[in-house]
Amino acid sequence: MKYFTLLFAVILLSVSTINAQSTAKVADKTAKTTKAPKGKPVKVTGPQITFTSMTVDYGTIPNASNGDREFTFKNTGKEPLIISGCSGSCGCTVPTCPKEAILPGKTGTIKVHYDTNRTGAFSKNVTVQSNDPSGPKVLTISGTVNAPQ
Repeated sequence: MKYFTLLFAVILLSVSTINAQSTAKVADKTAKTTKAPKGKPVKVTGPQITFTSMTVDYGTIPNASNGDREFTFKNTGKEPLIISGCSGSCGCTVPTCPKEAILPGKTGTIKVHYDTNRTGAFSKNVTVQSNDPSGPKVLTISGTVNAPQ
């Protein structure tokens, strides 16, 4: 019985040690992605997606007009940028993301199609998932579609 108690204690100690080491690794990764204090430059070591503009305003457009727009971005980081997915906030907003990696210093576009058969004001989001350590980016499209004539 003493051996089973001792064995149980050793296993419990081993599991807690392994868990503590994995928690330390997560903390190290988090520390690398936090922002530098004000006044200090941020050192970029991985990929970084930088959009020319995070919003596109369609303005007031006719019903059933061209609903295609583009968001332009640049990889301002030091490693290839991989966009793993883009999703619209509803079925009326359909984004198309590049499938190939964007090398450092290169640009790319995310195309967005809005269904302009829907009349009235709109404001929709497109979420872009990538390997940028700062996390997903949320783009916004807005405007007003006139009623059919």
